Amino acid sequence: MVEAAFTIRGATVRQMISARAMRMGIALLVLVPRIKSETSTYSDAPVSFSSRIYHFGNGGPLEDSIRENAKLNDDVKILMTITGVDYNLASLISSFIGNVERFSSDDHLASFFGIVPTSRDSANVKRRGKMTKDGSSIARWALSIMVDTVMHHNEPIKEYYASVKNRTGSGKLAHVSTMRKLTRMLYHMLKTKQHWRWENPRLTERKMARLQMDGGDGS
Repeated sequence: MVEAAFTIRGATVRQMISARAMRMGIALLVLVPRIKSETSTYSDAPVSFSSRIYHFGNGGPLEDSIRENAKLNDDVKILMTITGVDYNLASLISSFIGNVERFSSDDHLASFFGIVPTSRDSANVKRRGKMTKDGSSIARWALSIMVDTVMHHNEPIKEYYASVKNRTGSGKLAHVSTMRKLTRMLYHMLKTKQHWRWENPRLTERKMARLQMDGGDGS
């Protein structure tokens, strides 16, 4: 996707679209199982779904439910210490990871996201190919959104991406490598209950305060 050349209130159009798509992703994850259990016929589902999607992001029961879960979820709060990550994105990533203890290592978590390279071995030759893309494509997309967000706010991560891109000549490969790096960091944050290495404590405090407020965006 080509980066937009203009901004609206300091945010690129690409970032605004990504934020909107991320909210839609949360709505899909939460609404589909709920609507399937609540509607008696398939003909009822589209009306119920479109109605709730319209209200999502404008307040209402669904967004309130996500906010209330974030207030009670320690993992979501840990992920919110990452600059630029609000409770929506933190909740989405956390919902895929679940209990981090089920992953034996950060490599295991990376494999869950499908961002480890395929390996084809023959005799004494090992070849590393494209990433496996195992697991949920939505989870991988959410992680990609988080990487874009982090790079926008964090110079060391942005420099890491640039160094890989310069070395390989591939922006796509650099992005996947950065996803892999962020996955390692997320794993250790959740495993050890530590905050983001480059956390801005005052910003985190403001996020948490807004999260506790009715209608606060927690961003």
